[in-house]
Amino acid sequence: MDNQTVKERFAKKYLSDYIEEKQKKLTEELGGFYAFNNEQFKEQAQQGVKYVRYASFGFILPKNNIDKFEKGLENIIKKGIEQDKKEHTKEQIIWRELANYEVQYNYREVSQLIEHFKDYDYTKKDLLNEYDKYINYCIDNDLI
Repeated sequence: MDNQTVKERFAKKYLSDYIEEKQKKLTEELGGFYAFNNEQFKEQAQQGVKYVRYASFGFILPKNNIDKFEKGLENIIKKGIEQDKKEHTKEQIIWRELANYEVQYNYREVSQLIEHFKDYDYTKKDLLNEYDKYINYCIDNDLI
């Protein structure tokens, strides 16, 4: 396999490349922020607004904006996946994620990928077909 073919095997962007800025804008519009201690919270919190910790450590969101955030984020992710699928083939996306999850070292990561790909409408069969090719590539290129 020549270098050009290898480069074409992997998607050039990640889903995060499509959604990161839009997610940041949504968070700001809805009054969300990150705070990892009381001081940071007090610096950013608005008087009279009830906040909750949401999803990840340190992510704070006004309680009354949770539904708007979830719907907005769902839409951003959906559009990001659509763009990812426009710019990359199914094989490129799967190979990118196989490499990202380092499945050549741990087969158990494949089960997480199956769940991850539900939003892409890729099946377990799609993933396992590419998994075999990816593992052979790793063996042939001394990546295991």
